[in-house]
Amino acid sequence: MKKLFVILRILTGTVFVLSGLAKLYPIEPFELALIEVGVSSWSFAPFIARFIISIEIFIGILLIAHISHRFVLALAALLQIIFTARLSFALVAEGGNASDR
Repeated sequence: MKKLFVILRILTGTVFVLSGLAKLYPIEPFELALIEVGVSSWSFAPFIARFIISIEIFIGILLIAHISHRFVLALAALLQIIFTARLSFALVAEGGNASDR
């Protein structure tokens, strides 16, 4: 059972790191998505996008390195909930075209 938790922790951390890196290159579509959703304007979108990406990669590294304090686990769960809610909302609002964002 302990090995299963280690595997799940490493897989989850890897998903966070890969997701952050996928948003990073190129970053402009992610900035545009933040603007279209209404999270930010063009002035702050680059900062918010880089902050979200850095937090995502940082959480992934902490999970992989087994530095999983309650705060890290809570933040990882919160990010997962936010990203899942955003994608679910986009699927309902935009139909099958939500994967384009």
